[in-house]
Amino acid sequence: PAPFTVGFAAETERLAEHARGKRMAKSVDMIAANWVNLPGQGFEADANALHLFWEGGDCELPRASKTQLARALIAQIATRYATKQQHASDRDTRKHADDSA
Repeated sequence: PAPFTVGFAAETERLAEHARGKRMAKSVDMIAANWVNLPGQGFEADANALHLFWEGGDCELPRASKTQLARALIAQIATRYATKQQHASDRDTRKHADDSA
């Protein structure tokens, strides 16, 4: 199976625009972006929030403890990974059917 890659982006402005650009530039499947200039979250805080971006979609993980946020991020990665694997399997099945015809 193909690996599923995740990048991280710490942003101070235009989070969605910058994160989407970084996802493309880094060629990763998903990027997890967060604001680093908001009080009470980021590097020096016990809580954070993330905005996840992938090809064709995104979702926000609301402010939570970093442990809770990590669990939610892992769940999202698992879901997106399963979707990627299913798409790859579907492509392989179609290719095999085309080759057999």
